[in-house]
Amino acid sequence: MRERGRQAHAAQAPRWNAQAPAASLRFGAMGTVPKALVIGIAMLLVFLAVRYLLEFRRTLPFPATGDVHWYIGTEQPRVARLTLRARPSSTRYSVVLLDDWATGAPVAMIPVRAGETAVTLVPLGRYRMTIAKGADWQGPGRLFGVGGSNRVVVDPMAFYRRGNQVIGHEIDLEVPVAGNLETAPALPR
Repeated sequence: MRERGRQAHAAQAPRWNAQAPAASLRFGAMGTVPKALVIGIAMLLVFLAVRYLLEFRRTLPFPATGDVHWYIGTEQPRVARLTLRARPSSTRYSVVLLDDWATGAPVAMIPVRAGETAVTLVPLGRYRMTIAKGADWQGPGRLFGVGGSNRVVVDPMAFYRRGNQVIGHEIDLEVPVAGNLETAPALPR
């Protein structure tokens, strides 16, 4: 009788098994996620994390405000004034890049520290202006790396002569909400 009671109780008890629930990831030929895809994604994430950490170890000293890095020779006279102002409230460095509007060839790179103003003379012409900002300077080629932000001015910046007057630009690098310099996000260089 006692044996019968055990059998009856065992028949009514829920059975548990070690099978994975239907919604979990399964691997294999007929599984829902190929093993190679998961391994590939994991390797990509590790690679990006290592690259990101190594990039911050290569931080260089930021150049002095107005210490222009020219990519062109001195054959074109530099006569048009470009004034770049960074507000003291900014905790990041700024770099303004000028590229020839027609060819895209780099012309100049102008660093500006927070709270400082850079004044330089540039050759007459039309330029694409990119404003890069960041805290970890990595040099003229990499700028601020993955931790920086880049914005490109939508319209060409024209430096020209009108009669006896040379027309330049004055730029506030901290874009106000109702500013008149239209920019768009730019890809890192």
